[in-house]
Amino acid sequence: MQYSRPFLGLSLVVVLIAGFLGYGYFAKADTEAEGADKEETKQDLGKAMSSLDQTFGGKETAVPVKAGQVARGDLIQNVASQGRVHGYKNIELVNEIAGRLVQYAVRDGDQVKAGDIIAKIDERQYQLAFREAEANLIKAEAELLAEKVGSLPPGEDNNPSALAAAMAKLEKEYKSGLIAENDYSHEKLKIELQQGKVQNRRNAVIEARTVSVARVALDRAKLDLERCVVRAPFSGRVFEVQVTPGQYLSAGSVLCRLVNLDDLVVKAQVLESEMGSVRVGSKAVVAFTALPDLGALVGRVEAISPLVNSDEKTVEAIVSFKNRDGRVRPGMFSEVSIDAAVFQDRIMIPKTALLLRNKKHVVFKVNDESRADWIYVTIGAENNEFVEITKGELAEGDLVLVDNHFTMGHGALVRVVNKK
Repeated sequence: MQYSRPFLGLSLVVVLIAGFLGYGYFAKADTEAEGADKEETKQDLGKAMSSLDQTFGGKETAVPVKAGQVARGDLIQNVASQGRVHGYKNIELVNEIAGRLVQYAVRDGDQVKAGDIIAKIDERQYQLAFREAEANLIKAEAELLAEKVGSLPPGEDNNPSALAAAMAKLEKEYKSGLIAENDYSHEKLKIELQQGKVQNRRNAVIEARTVSVARVALDRAKLDLERCVVRAPFSGRVFEVQVTPGQYLSAGSVLCRLVNLDDLVVKAQVLESEMGSVRVGSKAVVAFTALPDLGALVGRVEAISPLVNSDEKTVEAIVSFKNRDGRVRPGMFSEVSIDAAVFQDRIMIPKTALLLRNKKHVVFKVNDESRADWIYVTIGAENNEFVEITKGELAEGDLVLVDNHFTMGHGALVRVVNKK
């Protein structure tokens, strides 16, 4: 017996519906763990019924989709790299003079400011040395004053005419070769001293021998006294405390480590082949594997090394950033994305909107009737998130499908559920 094609099609539809209904009937006995499968079956049945409605002239059902917006702006290509956090202000505080530790003002984890007292050394012997140096300076200044007052007493030897004649005679004898150079210099100095022409230099010699030496000793004693108090050279956090009050310390003993967690950078290793597009001042984004909840931190490229690591074929870029909440620590691993090439004022779409059909790029644009129009486009520059559209019927503000559109046909009715 032969049946008409419409009858066969209708029979196939009836069988399909009966299959779904039968499945739904037996699913009533499923356990609670199978509830999700039951709900999925109902959804499949709903889609099948929707398809039947369209086939037999029923109401068309819109396909739920996600859409992104066509934008105009700067498309920025990034260079990805990895690096480690480095702290420039990370030092060991040491005691510069020997003595007994009489006060230690910090513990591990304490936050200190620049100038805060870290430790104090017994200063009594250094106070005595300072007072002794003060006394020696006063004594030297008194001796210098006595020398000045007692110099060049008036007398016949200081007669200007006689001294001038003696100098002229000395010069004549020296030029004639009658006296040696050493004797000439000696006699000339004696006459100049008598004339008072080198009085200032004479005083300077005396002062250097007495007063200047005393002043240096006083400055050294003062410096040693100041070193009895160890202060924080910069603001930071104290770690690795290694001393105890009452302990005798030799010069150079390590007290603790001081780290400034605000002044941190990432030393990122950029591939040599990508280094040409990185510039000092470029924006950079850093993320830390150990702190996924912190999110990405915005920074900038502060410096670029002039050297290439020949083994790894990389160049070091210094990226500064603000350590939000002080959670980033020196030595942490980081992922870095540096802005490289910038293409200004471009029309672009999310990369997920781009499809490839028959070796051509295709985009589905949502029209005013909520239908997806199939549009061929030509692409240009791209980055990890966006792609430039150089040719195609797209304008700023248009909506393009970014999800659930791989098998969609031209003109399909859609319902945007999440606009990006």
